[in-house]
Amino acid sequence: MSIESDLLRILKNINNIKGVKGVMVVTREGLPVASFLPRNVDKLDFSAMNAALAGSAQTVMQSLNIKDGHPETIILEGKDAKLLYTSLQ
Repeated sequence: MSIESDLLRILKNINNIKGVKGVMVVTREGLPVASFLPRNVDKLDFSAMNAALAGSAQTVMQSLNIKDGHPETIILEGKDAKLLYTSLQ
């Protein structure tokens, strides 16, 4: 198996969990690597927004003089949904 096929298999398994609406791997630069997203979600827009979210969180952490300054996990919670961002590095 290749790394790509392993990644797609893992994302598919996550996406199949009850309640999960989509899953995506994005580079720090905001480029999509692999995803399972609803058809109405633009992958490029969504990946760019996630990179901006991570960049904003990093700016906040650095402004607080947090030693590493790189967010490992970001959780956004709304009334009906949650978004989980996690760094793979």
